[in-house]
Amino acid sequence: MTRIRWVLLGFALALIALAVHPRPAAEDYAERTPELDLRRYMNGAFEGWGVLTDYRGTAEPRFHIRMQAGWRGDEGELAEDFTFNDGHTDRRVWKLRFSDAHHFTATANDVIGLARGEQYGDTAHLRYVLRLPVLGGMHDVDMDYWLYAVDAHTLVNRVEMRKFGFTLGELAVVFRKP
Repeated sequence: MTRIRWVLLGFALALIALAVHPRPAAEDYAERTPELDLRRYMNGAFEGWGVLTDYRGTAEPRFHIRMQAGWRGDEGELAEDFTFNDGHTDRRVWKLRFSDAHHFTATANDVIGLARGEQYGDTAHLRYVLRLPVLGGMHDVDMDYWLYAVDAHTLVNRVEMRKFGFTLGELAVVFRKP
């Protein structure tokens, strides 16, 4: 079999696997505890520690985040101040708005369009496009963002970063609130 046929066969098998085993939805976690309400957890000051792994699994960079959030009803603002292991810093400010107990939207300075999220049980899920500096240029990257409550003070964050459907890297962060 030619190389092209093997690639096409692999692609077809991957599509079948995705159809048979769909990705989880936030609603799948509705019965899990402890309950995560971003309006309660992301209120006041908290911090996080994370690492970005590229498509090969290389873990670089590492970073620390100081976060400050506040809410007025269902509208909130979350400021993230990043310090990376190489010394450089960055800042992202999110504006969030809940439309009901489970669904919210968000914007930020480097987010393209509107981020859409939902929260159920111990889990929150957010999808958005982030503009990132990559290889000397700016590129729009699809972000698949999951938060899981461990307890009242700890969240685990896992983010898959994709471009044209291919995984570029993953982000893992642990958030801790006093």
